[in-house]
Amino acid sequence: MKTLLQEAKKEFDRLNKKHKGYSKPALLKVIEYNKEYRKKYPDKYPYNDDIVEYIAKKENISAEMIDCLKTEVYLSQNHIQKEKEKERDDKMAEQGFIRINVDTAKNIPINTKCILKRGSLLGKYEEKCRIMSNEGEAFFLPGRNRRKGYSTTTLAYGDYPAYYKIIA
Repeated sequence: MKTLLQEAKKEFDRLNKKHKGYSKPALLKVIEYNKEYRKKYPDKYPYNDDIVEYIAKKENISAEMIDCLKTEVYLSQNHIQKEKEKERDDKMAEQGFIRINVDTAKNIPINTKCILKRGSLLGKYEEKCRIMSNEGEAFFLPGRNRRKGYSTTTLAYGDYPAYYKIIA
């Protein structure tokens, strides 16, 4: 594991000269340990420091390599988050929903009705909306509203994903 971390540090330093160090993929072994930690402690939130400590005990990592391990754990957390988002997108696509992002915002049909799901719990904020045009951008108006609604830009760049499904 020590040699893997040393190679990862060299790769990170090489990419970081171009300010792209955090775009590198995480080590597969660290991702596996991260998933193992999550299975072992399902009730605990997987903080980076807890996972670093868990891996350091298992692999006997020296103090000088802890910083590199912290970086790899951070990258593995990003990897797992992207996997979860992909699973959620696939699950929503099975139900007929389309995720609102920069690419899909251009193709949203105007003057139609839809179901909009947004928020962290994706069922908590579900509402029927009309899709209107606002200066060339799709705008979601919930029922009984004429002015207050959601722009695609707000939904695409929000903290939580938003999905829509066209209804007749």
